[in-house]
Amino acid sequence: MLQRDQGKRAEQLSRRALLKGLGLGAGLVAFSGLSGCTQFLQRSESSAPLASAGAKGSSARKRLAKLAREGKRLWKEILRDYNRWQATRNENIKLALPEKIQKAKTSSLAVVDGLDTEGLTPELNEELAKADFSNVSEAEKTKVIKRIMEDLADTELPEDEAQKLKQVLMQPLNLDAKKKEVLDHGGISSYLRRYIKGIDSEALAPNSISYQLRAIQQSLCSRAKTTCMVLVGAALVSILEAEVWDDTYEAFFEFLWASFTCQGLLREYC
Repeated sequence: MLQRDQGKRAEQLSRRALLKGLGLGAGLVAFSGLSGCTQFLQRSESSAPLASAGAKGSSARKRLAKLAREGKRLWKEILRDYNRWQATRNENIKLALPEKIQKAKTSSLAVVDGLDTEGLTPELNEELAKADFSNVSEAEKTKVIKRIMEDLADTELPEDEAQKLKQVLMQPLNLDAKKKEVLDHGGISSYLRRYIKGIDSEALAPNSISYQLRAIQQSLCSRAKTTCMVLVGAALVSILEAEVWDDTYEAFFEFLWASFTCQGLLREYC
């Protein structure tokens, strides 16, 4: 496995050297057929290790990536429960959701707080700020959509909802504008913290007279927010696990894509 990974990296480095020799500039986008995922080639120095790859920074990234992966798992479980409740109206599923949501929120907020306390937030914001997303091809967008839908395959999302999500994902994107929005809101950690805190862990709790009238709409909105947490959480895991700029660039692309998609979901359901 290690030899195969080293071989892939060597081929990527060779490809970058060739592109540099041909005089191709920043912003070039290409694919790696070996890895099966989108590869973004920004500039010749893009293969350099990230600044946080030192002992302390690397350790922090790994620790937070593990916590982010656990948070994503919790959100996927919640999304699966939402879908099962919609299909069965099992009250036991519904009543267990608030506690699960609170646990997932706590886990995700711990990751976001960790970005700040470990000193990774300024670095990630700087990396995001320098990324140019203006030349992403339709083929690359298709690959990202496929990866997102495959990640949601085990959440029991109804077919009609899956098709709606695909349609939202296929809408025209201005990811550089979305990047500016994230940075204007204080960067990645501030943007995520504001979103996570806005998820109501008691949204499905039957604690008011008007609950029955609002239950269906609340559940759809809560499911949309949970879907967003799965999408953004997956991208955050990739950002934290990245060791070189190419991988971080692709993860940022998916992070902004998920954030952009969530705008459409929340407009429709919330």
